[in-house]
Amino acid sequence: MKALFSLFTVVPVNSNMADFEDLSRRFWLLPIIGAFFGIIASLALLVSSEVFSLFLSAVLVVFILQAVNRFLHFDGLMDLGDGLVAHGNQEKKLGAMKDSSIGAGGVAFALFFTLLSIAALASLPPHHPAHILIIAPFAAEVLSRNAMLVCTSMGKPRPGLGSTFVSNTSRGAIIPSFVISLVLLSVGWYLLVAGSEGAFALLDSTMISLPPYIWTTALSLILTAVSLLVGWVMARIALRSFGCVNGDVIGATNEITRPVILMAITLLVVIL
Repeated sequence: MKALFSLFTVVPVNSNMADFEDLSRRFWLLPIIGAFFGIIASLALLVSSEVFSLFLSAVLVVFILQAVNRFLHFDGLMDLGDGLVAHGNQEKKLGAMKDSSIGAGGVAFALFFTLLSIAALASLPPHHPAHILIIAPFAAEVLSRNAMLVCTSMGKPRPGLGSTFVSNTSRGAIIPSFVISLVLLSVGWYLLVAGSEGAFALLDSTMISLPPYIWTTALSLILTAVSLLVGWVMARIALRSFGCVNGDVIGATNEITRPVILMAITLLVVIL
């Protein structure tokens, strides 16, 4: 836990190499740090939307998340963009990813996925009876970390940042990460959605005739499965393009999964 907060947040935590080694063997704890970011995102969106427009609130939330993360995953997103648009073989693409200068691909990826996250947050219905402004950011952050774990477990290591985590994370780690994500999301959905006034009527009026408790669990399961799919796709793209999964790919997976989950929530909850 010390390594989780030391590596992924600005929280001043004293940790050593032994802590990071322990984390690399228990990387399936990632969704827990996602819950930490999810609480921050949910509170920031809920409070700021009472003062500002939802669009401005979404901008603030995304900035806060990046700042608390020290822009670590954002940097990985830009590096991934540079690597994917580079011409040549895997070595040349990997070299472009590691280059300290930022190219057109990095700028494009940073702009597109950041704007997509902002737009997805701003598109959430502010007066939805199921408190979507609370559950959606929380779910997106938890499941983004699940996708990171899946990508890590399905990758091949290469010397550099993230190699220890890829080497020590087997595909079996997907199971505990999936379970933790599902439990966090299900409990959060139950506390914030199924227990809120009007939520049961909302869920009973959906196209799927299921009891509310089962429906919220089903939604959590579907969304967790979506994050697993995104992580798998990211690993496949990285292996094909670079022959490995490194720290940049893992971080970029977080930034790409966030808007995907937010859009999936809109489709599943609002449209259904």
